[in-house]
Amino acid sequence: MSNEFINFCKYCGIKRKLTTSFTPQQNGVCERKNRTIVNMARSMLHSQDLHYMFWVDACRTSVYILNRSPTKSLEGITPYEACYERKPNVDNFRFFGCLAYAHILDEKIRKIDPKIQACILWVIVKILKHVDFTIQK
Repeated sequence: MSNEFINFCKYCGIKRKLTTSFTPQQNGVCERKNRTIVNMARSMLHSQDLHYMFWVDACRTSVYILNRSPTKSLEGITPYEACYERKPNVDNFRFFGCLAYAHILDEKIRKIDPKIQACILWVIVKILKHVDFTIQK
């Protein structure tokens, strides 16, 4: 590590802790949570036979699910509840990679064309208030 980074950490009061590579015994809570997220994402991708290019969205969906699931560290409430002081709405949960239908705007179609397109639902992003779809070929 550079001296500049070491001095920056000292200046900001950041305590650095170094660990040996490939020693899970030294992994902290964050590393274990990251492993949980990646394992969930891997399971979602493989269960739906989706390409690895969707790994970011699978990770995002994993975090979305974990933030709405009870944890021991918060004594049975969800991280969402701890942050917003209300129960999360899980009515929008769907299977990762399930069949969905997207509405096609009237300006994009001719008079007798179908108004929906079959798609694969691959991530729900509540924060951005939209749902991402991939067109099924």
